[in-house]
Amino acid sequence: MIKTTRKTLLLFSAALYALAVLYIFVVYPRLPLAKQLQNLKLAEAHSSIIREKFQKDARFQKVTVGPYTGAGGCLSVHGAVSTEEDIRMITNIVESSHCPVKIVYSLTTSNQMTLFRWYDKSKDPEWIRF
Repeated sequence: MIKTTRKTLLLFSAALYALAVLYIFVVYPRLPLAKQLQNLKLAEAHSSIIREKFQKDARFQKVTVGPYTGAGGCLSVHGAVSTEEDIRMITNIVESSHCPVKIVYSLTTSNQMTLFRWYDKSKDPEWIRF
């Protein structure tokens, strides 16, 4: 049986403290939740840059940019524009901004053409017609 002495309690407290520090600095940053929260912070910071570019152009009034919890935290670009050329312009603006996280597009034109794409530099955008 372990004696409850001041020394034992001090050792036990030190061990708990060491485990807590180990968890906070080694285990937690590798958890999916921590990565998602970090990606959401990056997406929020980057979305303000893109919003400024979109506010200058009246064609992009109905386009919303912001963080999205899907795909482990990413940037969402969705809304409605007039033409396919506007969709291409939006994707060019967003892609040229070098976003540090994945990007999800959900853009609709007046003729109901929609673009969905997860940001992946090895693939081309997929055009899906409804």
